[in-house]
Amino acid sequence: MSSDDEQGSPQRRGSREEGGHGSLMWVESVPDDGAYLLRALKPQEVFQLVHGCAGGRTERKLAALREELSPEVVDGAMEGLVQALTGESESSSRSPPTAEYRRASRSEVPSHSNLKKKKKKKKKKKKKKKKKKKKKKKKKKKKKKSRTIEELDSGFGPRCRCHTDLAVTGRHFSSLLTMSNPSLVVLYGSQTGTAQDAAQRIGRQAQRRRLQVQVMSLDSYQVANLIAESLVVFVCSTTGQGDPPDNMKNFWRFLFKKSLPVGSLSRLDCAVLGLGDSSYPKFNFVAKKLHKRLLQLGANMLMPVGLGDDQHDLGPDAVIDPWLTSFWGSVLALYPSLTRVTPLREDERLPPTYTFHFLEEKTERSGDGLRSSEGEAPPSPSHPFGARMVSNRRVTEPSHFQDVRLIEFDITGSGIRFAAGDVVMMRPRNAAEDVQQFCLLLGLDPEDTFLLQPTNNTPGPARLPQPCSVHHLVESYLDIAAVPRRSFFELLATFATNELERDKLVEFSSAAGQEELNSYCNRPRRTALEVLTDFPHTTAELKVDYLLDLFPEIQPRSFSIASSLEEWLLSGQLFRSGFLRGEPANILFFGCRSESKDFYFRSEWEHLVEAGHLTLFTAFSRDQEEKVYVQHRVRENAALLWDLISKKNACFYIAGNAKQMPASVCDSLKGVFQQEGGVSADAAAQMLAVMEKTGRLQSETWS
Repeated sequence: MSSDDEQGSPQRRGSREEGGHGSLMWVESVPDDGAYLLRALKPQEVFQLVHGCAGGRTERKLAALREELSPEVVDGAMEGLVQALTGESESSSRSPPTAEYRRASRSEVPSHSNLKKKKKKKKKKKKKKKKKKKKKKKKKKKKKKSRTIEELDSGFGPRCRCHTDLAVTGRHFSSLLTMSNPSLVVLYGSQTGTAQDAAQRIGRQAQRRRLQVQVMSLDSYQVANLIAESLVVFVCSTTGQGDPPDNMKNFWRFLFKKSLPVGSLSRLDCAVLGLGDSSYPKFNFVAKKLHKRLLQLGANMLMPVGLGDDQHDLGPDAVIDPWLTSFWGSVLALYPSLTRVTPLREDERLPPTYTFHFLEEKTERSGDGLRSSEGEAPPSPSHPFGARMVSNRRVTEPSHFQDVRLIEFDITGSGIRFAAGDVVMMRPRNAAEDVQQFCLLLGLDPEDTFLLQPTNNTPGPARLPQPCSVHHLVESYLDIAAVPRRSFFELLATFATNELERDKLVEFSSAAGQEELNSYCNRPRRTALEVLTDFPHTTAELKVDYLLDLFPEIQPRSFSIASSLEEWLLSGQLFRSGFLRGEPANILFFGCRSESKDFYFRSEWEHLVEAGHLTLFTAFSRDQEEKVYVQHRVRENAALLWDLISKKNACFYIAGNAKQMPASVCDSLKGVFQQEGGVSADAAAQMLAVMEKTGRLQSETWS
């Protein structure tokens, strides 16, 4: 320690940012004996002595101090600490701390210049001793640190985080012991934006509780930093056949490395919220597997995994609302200091994520980011390929209420390769009339250009050029044609000045008003732009800085690639040489409403049947009085299917509406196993699970 440290103003040692591991310790005008006492005892030892839970080692150290100084000096100093910390005398009853102690500082209080001469000799002696053991201490540093925490854990039960602020003035000791507020990290894996929206909602709730919070995708996060985090929420959806979303695949691969040591996340408090669709066999598979893996790595789970279901009448919010209530209850129990913080009111608007800085000069409209030339990098989400549309043909009868289209694109020069079962991601734009109406409602000039300035170290949107025109922002980025989520109404309500509009927006954003919101918005598929026209007074008050908080980014839409049917069946993907027991290797159960109105690709299917490449079973549900569905045809052909699946190792593919059909078909398959295989219901379910696990049962459904 330098002489400046000893003579100058109070020094700060081991200080930390919110959520770190150090402590804040201050000393001013310390009397000689008191300073020596504080220097000899570590903060966690003072804490233990004050609260009557010191171990034998600490008690022996205190006894040695009594002999060295005097019992009167030491007891007097301790009495002052007890009164400052607990408001009681040392002789009064001591109750254990209400918060569990997780991490304590290992920094010692700085020495003071006004020490007695008789102590200087001993100090020099200790210094020499420390020098000799310096190398030894370095080697054992990690081990010692772990042992110290274990000792503290044994005295204070389950671990929690706290730090000690000590201030000493004159001969009076005062101390403030507080639980440090955590910094929250919300990490999401999202394919369509639903999980991202839920993560941002948690982030806003944390901001209202005045917590430091970061919200980012899992692949944007440095996963190695997890060992240093104090509080993390994972929000993730499940795609395909139990696959993680694209923006968390790198994180997923890292987390499941076998080389990661058990217990590496033992200091992490976290929770997992999953979003899925119960019509899929692997419902919320990613969230469940992530929860299990975090437990394997030693993480402390604050609560059970939340499993949001898109099939619920109220959507995922039916699970998210009570889950979040329980989550914040767990956080308040872990960090009692948060109960003393006054949260922001619900009608108090949070700062925007970005601010718009408009440029004086108008520039030409920004490009669309599409590529159409050869020789460049492969297409990517940020730089998709601009394909030319070759044809757009309706495949349902003109009189039918469903307008289903077969659209062909020319991808020559793109370098794109695809196989049977692949999907194509299409990025739409908002219609020109919608862009014009939106700009009129908000009083925006489409030709204005701006620069985005993040307000909290948030990276700028990857797909927005800088500078960017208002026209490009509204046409190609803001999803004004989507059905707005609940978060849209929460933010919109903070701008409302009209009482009637404010009351309705508050109702839509509340947990109790979700059925009303479902009737107003979700069932009729009302768009965000239409909502703005329904609330004109509130729309007039909107601030441009909040546009990116209010409207999500336009997400690419996924569509099944309808390849040439004959090429697909004969490509080797599904076709097997020859026939199985005289029957074609490919069997199709096709179901629709009417044979004459929505029998997609009828001529192609019939051509394949005539050529001997396909066996076709149809189910037209509305063409007769009694409805017939594909699951009925599956049961009718139980013997054929059992033979193919049990003896020929056949694969089973399900495609169509995600509502009820996939589950009904799976139930029929289990019935086939029971009827033809003579197995129990449990065994049939197990057989289906094995088919799914080995890739012989796959689903591609839409909702």
